[in-house]
Amino acid sequence: MTFPKASYNFRMALTALELSPEELKKYRPLEAIRKRRAKNRAQIAKRRRRAYTAALKAAKLLKEKFGAKEVILFGSLARRGSFTLYSDIDLAARGIDPLKFYAASAAIERVDLNFQIDLVDLEFCLPALRENIEKDGKPL
Repeated sequence: MTFPKASYNFRMALTALELSPEELKKYRPLEAIRKRRAKNRAQIAKRRRRAYTAALKAAKLLKEKFGAKEVILFGSLARRGSFTLYSDIDLAARGIDPLKFYAASAAIERVDLNFQIDLVDLEFCLPALRENIEKDGKPL
């Protein structure tokens, strides 16, 4: 049995640092990202509104059913301009009984199945993360 000869392209890919100025002008990742975001702006705005509504519902559930004293929205949904079509919802809570934390996390996942909702316990997370959430997050 004979196999056809394969021809291979042995040219290695280049990094951005190895491109000439002319080649670099053709490669504009930020420009491509901006164009893609502009095209998806309406979809992103709609998804962002839906995500915010889901975050509010999740915060209400955490407070009413699981005794959360405070719920803070953080991450891309809390920052203007960084939410994408693939963003999740990041919530931090204080006051949930540690024995009920995983049940609370599972319950908020079902608020809107179109989003992954991550929950952080402010009383047990890393201090640097807690500081960042308290500084930049939005209370719900």
